[in-house]
Amino acid sequence: MTRSGIELVRSKRRRSWTRAVKERLVVASFEPGVSASDVAREAAVKK
Repeated sequence: MTRSGIELVRSKRRRSWTRAVKERLVVASFEPGVSASDVAREAAVKK
């Protein structure tokens, strides 16, 4: 613990998405009948 009594726990590494991947995910989310959560689930995106 630190002096303030708060311990920071960090993940190993933040995921880095390329611009092309981000664009593909956004375009996919606008397809008829597809929700943003469907796209996120398929891309293994987590909160």
